[in-house]
Amino acid sequence: MAGPNFAVLKSVYDAVGGFDPRTKRIEEPVVYIPLWHMPGKIAFVMDQRVETELPWQEKGKPSIYKFFAYKAKNDEWVPLARSIIQERSGRLPEIKLKVRSIIEERKSRLKAT
Repeated sequence: MAGPNFAVLKSVYDAVGGFDPRTKRIEEPVVYIPLWHMPGKIAFVMDQRVETELPWQEKGKPSIYKFFAYKAKNDEWVPLARSIIQERSGRLPEIKLKVRSIIEERKSRLKAT
């Protein structure tokens, strides 16, 4: 799940804590690290196509200058991400109950169809 190419249900995203306004960038780790402890399954969809460009690329080619600028921003973000993950980890039992409820609700809707 690590990386920008993963998706979760909006209800699960919200249960985990969603977007934290203290962050100024994408925050996948603060969402997917708590999800490691959740019930349910991870599904890998192999036939999906994802096109992306790394933040340190310029017109499809790596730029060492952009890489170091990106790394500097990332280094500042790591301590904040760590503290958000620790805060959310303190609520894991509550989050786990919410996620389990979401899974059960989806299962019952699928059985009804």
